[in-house]
Amino acid sequence: YGEIIRRRILSPLGMTATEPETVLDMRHKLVSGYLPAFGDRPWLPHHGLTPAAWLEIATGEGCMAAPVAEQVVYMQALMNRDARLLSDASYELLIEKHIEVEQDHWYGYGIDRDEIDGHTIISHGGEMPGHMAWMWADLDTGLGFVIMINCIAQLYSIALPIHQALAAASAGRSMSDLPELPDRRHIKQAAELAGSYVTVPDGSSAFDLVAHGERLTMIVEGEEATIWQVAEDRFVADHPGFSRYALNIRGDRELGIEIRHGGARYVSAGQTVARNRAARAMDERGQIAGHYRTYGSVFTNFRIAPGWDGEPLFVMPDGEEWTMERIDVSTWRLNDTPETVRFETFVEGQALRAIFSGCDYYRTFTE
Repeated sequence: YGEIIRRRILSPLGMTATEPETVLDMRHKLVSGYLPAFGDRPWLPHHGLTPAAWLEIATGEGCMAAPVAEQVVYMQALMNRDARLLSDASYELLIEKHIEVEQDHWYGYGIDRDEIDGHTIISHGGEMPGHMAWMWADLDTGLGFVIMINCIAQLYSIALPIHQALAAASAGRSMSDLPELPDRRHIKQAAELAGSYVTVPDGSSAFDLVAHGERLTMIVEGEEATIWQVAEDRFVADHPGFSRYALNIRGDRELGIEIRHGGARYVSAGQTVARNRAARAMDERGQIAGHYRTYGSVFTNFRIAPGWDGEPLFVMPDGEEWTMERIDVSTWRLNDTPETVRFETFVEGQALRAIFSGCDYYRTFTE
């Protein structure tokens, strides 16, 4: 693979500093990558970072190592339809709207295509443990940029305002200020969520949520913990007993608020809400809910937890949840993706092994 990339892309474009394979002999040239210190739970700033594991890799999913200047050379070649790389017909296939992923967003032959504010954008991103990169090119203005970072971040939220600033400048308009980083402790619905919560189904006291303006804290047995927002209806409590899963919230003050945390359910005290949802997350062979881990260094672990109606959810380490569609007695598909997970080796009613897209993961002792 590396030989083909060097002969067909790097050498024609003069990308002499780019390596098509990541091997130990070049380790001293690479920027160190970093990952969250705790890789099995939603990240909070005070968790800190840790150096990412080293990988030797020579296959197409992440073996390239390039300086940003040469990555720009490659981006310019795509924008200019460089004949040294592909024919016009092949370029059309590359950026064609083959699959509509979501509104105004399509996928071609390995290239994303978006329509944003009347501009046609081609882009592509990727990541390896401790490293992320994103190429973004505006075909209408002829402007583009590359983002490279030695950690994990939401690159789209970085790329979009950069594009808006460049588009404004190219049109002779004043560039707006780049947005400030959000404070995830700022929770607009803090007052609505405040109150006492009890466990489902027994109704015993569990914790209190207390609003301090637009900040929220959890009080558990007299101990106070800060609440951080990670999505519109998803939060993380900085408390040892609640840090592994996100707090998923639905409902309102009038009908009652429900909180789902892993396999546990909580409701606002004194409110009437449905309490008969079984936390099963299992199939006819036994329980599949739990924490699964592998000894690899790319995607190391995941959890299976029951959803609002007991349906099994695939839970990423950062708290993001994916619904699962049953394919057969052993296998499930994640959302509308090609990723699958198969459960095997049932002992005393529990699956001990999960095969996620061909890789073995084993039930671990941590929740």
